[in-house]
Amino acid sequence: LDAGALPLLSHALSGTWQRASRRRLTVADYRATGGVGGAVAQSAESVLAALPARHQALAARMLLRMVNVDDDAVVTRRRMPLADLIGLPAGAADPEGDGVEDARDVVDRFVAARLMTVDANAVQISHEALPSAWPRLQGWIDESRAALGARRRLDDASRFWQDSGQDASALLGPTRLAAMQEALAAGSVALSAREREFLAASEVAVTAARHARVRGRRRRRLIVAVVTTLAVVASGLAVFAVVSGRAAAE
Repeated sequence: LDAGALPLLSHALSGTWQRASRRRLTVADYRATGGVGGAVAQSAESVLAALPARHQALAARMLLRMVNVDDDAVVTRRRMPLADLIGLPAGAADPEGDGVEDARDVVDRFVAARLMTVDANAVQISHEALPSAWPRLQGWIDESRAALGARRRLDDASRFWQDSGQDASALLGPTRLAAMQEALAAGSVALSAREREFLAASEVAVTAARHARVRGRRRRRLIVAVVTTLAVVASGLAVFAVVSGRAAAE
């Protein structure tokens, strides 16, 4: 049995036990859970369907925060600080909603279904196999694969910037910033407060550098214009002096 199948088997057997009557496990109960291949997906779909409509998009953003996509496109679960996860914006669908309370409700429901695990400081997907076992989550990941990879790189860069005391040299330059923004725009990936702050600081720095270059070009053009004008005036004065001298000599 593949090690990745063990959590799926455990989830299927737990679901079978919950359905069992008179403490007897039956094939019918096992099949009703969806079996090893479908129990986790069935549980996840049930939790998602039971969420209020305004929470379902938030659940998708939260789940995408809890997965990593590496450079080889391998998907793994990611342990997230609870403060970062519950701080995700509620989204335009519910502008008046309380993002923190909404996020806590989503986490509580997935924890109750044993699909998320939470401790005092962090939350993560319970099963490493969940992304591949739940087609809907796999679809979300596929749609945002490039953005998820960019988000991972952004997380690393923003941590380095924070650890450096927000050194300006750790910010993204114009080329990297443009590439990062393009990749993030290609998917539906929520960013943490630190990541948003890092992007904003990079944008400010890039804009300031661009304005400085524009001012430098204007200053150089002005200097060239002034020097050219002075040269023309000097040449005119020299010609005038020569002409005047000849006239006086005559």
